[in-house]
Order: sequence, then C-alpha cells, then structure tokens
Amino acid sequence: MWRERMEAFQTAIEQQKEDTLDITADMMRQYKGMQEQLLKKVSDLEAENRQLKKVIDERDAEIVKLQQEKEQNKKSSDTEILQYQHKMEEMQVEFAQMLRETLDRMHERLANGTFNKS
Repeated sequence: MWRERMEAFQTAIEQQKEDTLDITADMMRQYKGMQEQLLKKVSDLEAENRQLKKVIDERDAEIVKLQQEKEQNKKSSDTEILQYQHKMEEMQVEFAQMLRETLDRMHERLANGTFNKS
C-alpha cells in the first residue's frame, strides 16, 4: 500500500511536471506572439510616423514656396505702384506746364488785344 501511494504520488508529480511544462510552453508561445504583435505595431507606427514627417516636410516646403511667391508678388506690386505714382507725377507736371502755357498765351493775347470774342 505504501508503494502504491508512492507510485501514485510520483505519477502525480510527473503529471504536474508535464502540465507545468505544457503551461510554460503555452505561455511562452503567447508571450512570443504578443511580442511579435507589439514589434509589428511599433514598426507600423514608425512607418506611419516617417510618412507623416514626409507629409509635414512637403507642406513646410510648400508653405515656404508660397511665402516666397507672396513676397515676390508684393515686391512686384510695390514696384508697379511706384511706377504709376511716378507716371502720375509726370502727368501732373505736364498738365501744369500745359496750363501755364495756355494761361501765358491768353495773357499775351489779352495784352495784345487779339483775344477773339465769339
């Protein structure tokens, strides 16, 4: 009876060892599976991060280009405005000169009495 109990305990211990090894192996598989999933997720997130950085860099470059175009357009507009202002000043001078000449001729005619009344 003692021997049978001993063998039963030994069998139980062996079965417990096997169960422990099975559980450990299963847990190890689960751990490795989770580790692979996490590594894949990290890899995917890093790829997404690189892609988003690329998009940001492209947008930054586009913003810089647009700012340069805006600045160029502003300079062009300022130059055009200055040209028009200069042209207006020239026209004012020409008009004032024409008026002066006309008034001088009218004074001259009045002084000579040759102003024609119609």
